[in-house]
Amino acid sequence: MKDKKIKVVVKKVDKLLDMNNYAEVMHIKNDLSEFQNFVNGYIEVVAFPNIKNVCIIFNEDGKYQNLFANMLVPENQDVIVGNFLVAGVKGEEFCSLTEEQILNVINYVNSHRAL
Repeated sequence: MKDKKIKVVVKKVDKLLDMNNYAEVMHIKNDLSEFQNFVNGYIEVVAFPNIKNVCIIFNEDGKYQNLFANMLVPENQDVIVGNFLVAGVKGEEFCSLTEEQILNVINYVNSHRAL
């Protein structure tokens, strides 16, 4: 059964490109509409680089909508645009990140910020 709220890492992109915008931990309702509201559109989900059972959830049309670059993903030769969140994965469901995953994700996200 899905958790009602899950602990995730989020990174928002500011229209003014605020360079002090870092990843942070949030509790979010484990619900498709909540994810869509956060990324401002339909979601796309990809595996997080080098961390098992973790995924990135972002706007699937963000590049077509010319959203601002938010995080570089050199392992995939790609960039995540717009707001995104990072959640744990258990089977086919999203779940809370562990404390170790949170530390690893925040370190990665903050060191791969797009300028």
